[in-house]
Amino acid sequence: MLQDGDKGVIIQRDKQTYAIAPHIPCGVIKPETLRKLADVAEKYNAQALKITSAARIAIVGVEEQDVENIWSELGMSPGAAVGLCVRSVKACAPVRRFASVACRTV
Repeated sequence: MLQDGDKGVIIQRDKQTYAIAPHIPCGVIKPETLRKLADVAEKYNAQALKITSAARIAIVGVEEQDVENIWSELGMSPGAAVGLCVRSVKACAPVRRFASVACRTV
């Protein structure tokens, strides 16, 4: 059984499934990435997609054996969710600039 933070997972209350929350800089996501999240969630029979208070989208109800494949298919890095870390940075930028700037990470 994975522990919170291992492979970017958050164990759920049922103690059998996990949530994964990819890093989404400043809570801004392109439409094709949003579609990819939905497609992967459906493919692996996730229970839900959740918009978190840290402006991320978590795939909830993931089975342990699917975690590595999900990360591989998403091609995204995990967002910090547990432990001592910067969990969220919120920022506003002109919409026109999102395509080229898209909230660079520190």
